[in-house]
Amino acid sequence: MKRSVFLATLLLVTSSPLLAGCMSSEQIAATMQRVKDRKAEIDQKNPQILVIYTKKDISKGSIIKDDDVEERTVGATENHIPDDATHNRQNVVLKKAKNDMTAGQPICQHDLAPLVGN
Repeated sequence: MKRSVFLATLLLVTSSPLLAGCMSSEQIAATMQRVKDRKAEIDQKNPQILVIYTKKDISKGSIIKDDDVEERTVGATENHIPDDATHNRQNVVLKKAKNDMTAGQPICQHDLAPLVGN
């Protein structure tokens, strides 16, 4: 959250017409380069990974359809991502839900039953 606030603030400052008139093009370019460098530094410390989340509530025993899930890119070190979270949509679709899941929840391997028909 801090990273997005920092980047949004810096983008607002550098793109503001009033402030842009006070800054030379070299200063604007240098500021934008610092923003890119800072973003790269943050991304290196917290690499982004793909995690599968539920779009809506899924009941225990129901078959998970492709429309029920979504992919999100999140920071690998965020504490709300479980260790066994799924990272591949194909590993989730057409499996039964072993547990009730709420909308917006990351889908974990322990929440899934084997493939339907097996």
